[in-house]
Amino acid sequence: MEPVVLPHNYGLRPFGAEPLMSALKILHVFSTFAPGGAQVRTLELMNHLGNDFEHWICSMDGVTTAAARIASGVSYHLLPPLPRGTLPAIQMAPAMFRQVAPDLLVTYNWGAMDVAMAAALHRPCPFLHTEDGFGADEAQRLKLRRVLTRRIVLKAAYGVAVPSRTLERIALERYRVPPRKVLYLPNGVDVSTFAPRSNAAAREAFQLPPHSLVVGSVGHLRAEKDFGNLIRAFARLPHENARLLLVGDGPCRDDLAALARQLGCAERVCFAGLLREPALAYDAMDIFALSSATEQMPVALLEAMSSGLPAVCTNVGDCAEMLDRSEPPFIVPPAQPGHLAAALETLLADAGLRRTTGEHNRDRCLHRFSKDLMIEDYRQTYLRAGGRTGERVSEA
Repeated sequence: MEPVVLPHNYGLRPFGAEPLMSALKILHVFSTFAPGGAQVRTLELMNHLGNDFEHWICSMDGVTTAAARIASGVSYHLLPPLPRGTLPAIQMAPAMFRQVAPDLLVTYNWGAMDVAMAAALHRPCPFLHTEDGFGADEAQRLKLRRVLTRRIVLKAAYGVAVPSRTLERIALERYRVPPRKVLYLPNGVDVSTFAPRSNAAAREAFQLPPHSLVVGSVGHLRAEKDFGNLIRAFARLPHENARLLLVGDGPCRDDLAALARQLGCAERVCFAGLLREPALAYDAMDIFALSSATEQMPVALLEAMSSGLPAVCTNVGDCAEMLDRSEPPFIVPPAQPGHLAAALETLLADAGLRRTTGEHNRDRCLHRFSKDLMIEDYRQTYLRAGGRTGERVSEA
């Protein structure tokens, strides 16, 4: 269905008003609704939860490009952005609550903490806060002000949803969220969409030589993803027929292109930009590489694993646990292009290792990280948090 974009006339309905429909009305608040890990997961949920849910989306910066991926027939509405700044956002948020009258508020990461504060103050409905990771400014150390704010605000939350064991520990130990409120809900992947396939047509689509060895990565070109680390590692590889495929866009693109030129490998690096259907990119790859300085449970890694690809990852977040590997050539230290290059070289030189590792990764997704398991966990969590009947979330 077509989205409904509401004008800035908040305040139409009082707190606690009965919803107009029997569907559970969820108000999602993001710092931005551009495609990203949390946004992609939420899109999967929205597209598969069905008519029992109605979705209202507030992108605090006004960017709503991810909405293009919402499936036809999903009931959703786009709200105007909130004003910039903590105090203005907190002041305006209650009017948004009154207009939407949600059964459940879901806030995403630090960028939506202003709205979580307003919810803690005004209690318009239960609220669920989700944490997916940190930006480059907290890759090495959490900011004390943010930690203390979460300790105060999240006491009022119904729960805190986290996709990784690393974030689960942080929520318990640093944010001091009561254990009963910390909900481990691992990300999942569509194992039918992301599946092993022949890569000939995909390589043609990206103008890659058919017999080249392709290292690829998918993600926003932002500082915390540290694609510079990957380009530096790729430039060290001795294979003239190797190619690097980078899928995504972001503020670091120009700097990364300049780095590739500086290192003399620009002609072998393909910047593919944003793709509406990224499965084609994984089809073109021989190896997936994740070079991030910080992650938790990266969706791109799950997509690559489900596609039957071997993966080399920096030792961040839950990557080692996801792969069920803890040592090179699968797990390497972050910000060490020499280690990353050596791991890539090991896999590039051994087709048998690439094949058996890809099969292992595919099997992990089928049995532990499928989309169906994730959707059911979130369905039950939303229903319970919104006061509807629900069963216990999976402990897996």
